[in-house]
Amino acid sequence: MFPVDLKSSFLYDSGSLTKRLFEFRHHYQQWQGMGMDFHTSETIQDELPLLRPLRLLALGAKEPDWNFLQARLERQEWELKQVVWNRDLLQTHQNLRTEHWDCLVISLFDDEDQFSQKELDSFLAAIRESGLSIAVLGLASSLDVELAEMFQKYQCDFHEIRAGWFSPVTASLIQRTMHLQQIALENQKLRNKENQRSRREQEEAEVILGQQRSLLQEILKEQNSIAQNNLQDESSSQMQNEIADLLQNNHSADPRYEQTLRSFVIMGAGRLENELSQLAGELQAEGNTPRELLAMHLGCLERLVEGLGYRSSRHVIQRADQMLLEMMVHLADNYRCKVA
Repeated sequence: MFPVDLKSSFLYDSGSLTKRLFEFRHHYQQWQGMGMDFHTSETIQDELPLLRPLRLLALGAKEPDWNFLQARLERQEWELKQVVWNRDLLQTHQNLRTEHWDCLVISLFDDEDQFSQKELDSFLAAIRESGLSIAVLGLASSLDVELAEMFQKYQCDFHEIRAGWFSPVTASLIQRTMHLQQIALENQKLRNKENQRSRREQEEAEVILGQQRSLLQEILKEQNSIAQNNLQDESSSQMQNEIADLLQNNHSADPRYEQTLRSFVIMGAGRLENELSQLAGELQAEGNTPRELLAMHLGCLERLVEGLGYRSSRHVIQRADQMLLEMMVHLADNYRCKVA
């Protein structure tokens, strides 16, 4: 299909109606002989793409040429639905807070009375601190590094345009700025979702560790009650003091155990068999009981999973439980050999 606009091709001729009809038949036969369709301008109008509405707010000393800008935006399939031009920063900020805008264009051309850099910095900071996520585009006749850095600091776009508002790339820059702002908003939403998921996973990991800590405290409380019922025994009194310290989490972690736990989580079971047996023998020789080992294990594990998500924490907790089980087995074997 190759449409032709009759109004722009031959109907503009000021000749007689007969001449126009003759030209119309000539063009029709010519296009039909080439195997192409012949359409009127009304049909072409129906096939034009719909223009997306654009709400544009301009800030500068001179009002833009809206007709020129509209012509350029139509090539990008945009249509100026609402436009407002301001000279004052406070009025512009008020417009931003009370109405919805797609893009804010700040003109800083050499032939205009420019705003001071301090005023612009305060203005852009107020926009972002207000929670406004509008796309902001700065246009200047010459490249200013300080201005470019300031615009970048507030997630705004800045470009050098020597032709001012009459530059043919102004419409493309407006579209690019809005596209980049949309990508930034989508990335921010993804980061927020990821942070929320990480917080939920961290809370779930803390619940698992809290359950293990509660289990240890229940065991200690039960043994503490047994020790209180047998106060004449010296060993029972020592065990009661030990349990009181463990209940208050006063037991300090052993760096050797913490390092071995990190290695076990990374390497897995079966590769640290000799190291676990040696560590269990050293801890037992230093007088550490299974209760103290469990308290030491929970303290090291809590520090290890701090800041991890639930999926990572679950993997760490599973391997840590496996290491604790192997340590308890080694302690039991050492006690059995000692008794024998």
